[in-house]
Amino acid sequence: MTAHASHQPSGRYRFRQLARMEWIKLRSLRSTWLTLAIAVAASAGIALTIGSSSTTSGGMFVGNTLVGMLIGVLLIGVVGVLAMTSEYTSGTIRATFAAAPRRLRVLAAKAAVVGAVALIAPARRHAGCQPGADSECSPSTQPSPWSWAR
Repeated sequence: MTAHASHQPSGRYRFRQLARMEWIKLRSLRSTWLTLAIAVAASAGIALTIGSSSTTSGGMFVGNTLVGMLIGVLLIGVVGVLAMTSEYTSGTIRATFAAAPRRLRVLAAKAAVVGAVALIAPARRHAGCQPGADSECSPSTQPSPWSWAR
């Protein structure tokens, strides 16, 4: 007679479970939320400063105002770098790949979570802003960029 081996977990997580794991990892980093807050504040502040001091009209006004978005895009890129490298610096990437051996699926889940945060955080910050309505767009009346995550 042969002995039967006990059933071991297969370690095959679906994309939904991997995305949930990556969301927990991203959410637990303070640097993520600090960088997102700086990105939103810097892009809005620079856009308001350049837009209010601009004397040109038409398309140049819009172009000058969008300069602030360049800083925001660079800082969102920093969030992506932080999300990818935080596990490598602490060594927890070994546990992640031991739990989910399919690396491409893990990296795709990480990219999807970072992409969703990069799309939602600035949009959530400026959801109530309308052109010409300064009282609605003031920082005191807008929710914090991470209030949607709680």
